[in-house]
Amino acid sequence: NRFQACRFGFDGVVVNPGTAGQTLLLEDLLATLGELQDAAEALGVKPWLKALREKALTRKTDSHTLRDIYRETGSLAEVAHRQSMMWMYAESLTGATLAA
Repeated sequence: NRFQACRFGFDGVVVNPGTAGQTLLLEDLLATLGELQDAAEALGVKPWLKALREKALTRKTDSHTLRDIYRETGSLAEVAHRQSMMWMYAESLTGATLAA
């Protein structure tokens, strides 16, 4: 399952070990997020789940962003720099700052 996610992103196929059934990672993620709705409501984190769902539906992963940066700059150092900036200063899709 990890290999599929790393290699194919949301188009990767995951196997349910209990049923041996296969599904696309995106479908599994969306189903999981749906199952978490009640708990998210109780914990007051429903906007975070919504943001994760919307991000998944765009089908653009961090890997795409990093490849775009490399294509733009041709520099792995710049890729690492920008990625660290994204981690350190990122704002969530709900507007809250992720970094302390």
